[in-house]
Amino acid sequence: MRNLRLCLILVGLVLAASIGLEAQGSNTQQRKESVVGIVLDSNYARIANFLPRLRSSLAKSIPHRLKEIRVVALDSSVEDADDAAKAKSCDYLLLMNVLEISGGAVGSSTRLPSPHISPEEERERRELGWVRIDYRLKSLGESGFNESDSDYVRFLDYPTSWDASGFETTVFRSVTRVALATVDKLPRP
Repeated sequence: MRNLRLCLILVGLVLAASIGLEAQGSNTQQRKESVVGIVLDSNYARIANFLPRLRSSLAKSIPHRLKEIRVVALDSSVEDADDAAKAKSCDYLLLMNVLEISGGAVGSSTRLPSPHISPEEERERRELGWVRIDYRLKSLGESGFNESDSDYVRFLDYPTSWDASGFETTVFRSVTRVALATVDKLPRP
């Protein structure tokens, strides 16, 4: 009789523990991932040529760092971005413009030309000093989240060794850095 009671108590404890684990598992399954649609645009022909690769690169790299956020690359223009994002069931839309700008003191540097830098690298660094990244991350739902700002290509985004793809590498790093920082501001689901 005593063994039977002990067995019933043990069965009850096992059932209670499994019910608790099942409830905990269903709570983690209820956590919804946020879907962010991303649209890239540029007024700079040199950058516009590789925007499709950059867009797909962002869609692949951001989810690895931010597990609750999935990024969808949208092949649309800025004008129809809202509709394209809603069609892909996006919760948020990230619009990024990589712009060639001009004006006094933009991209100016006190650094003197170095004999260790090739003329191509010097030219590309000058051009990169005139690149600005405007971004806007907005909610497509009820949350009312809306974040917008600008950033610039930074010296830290430059590759360690400059080659034929140094300009593209730098723009990829800059846009990825800005996209990650922006998406990281989203409220967690």
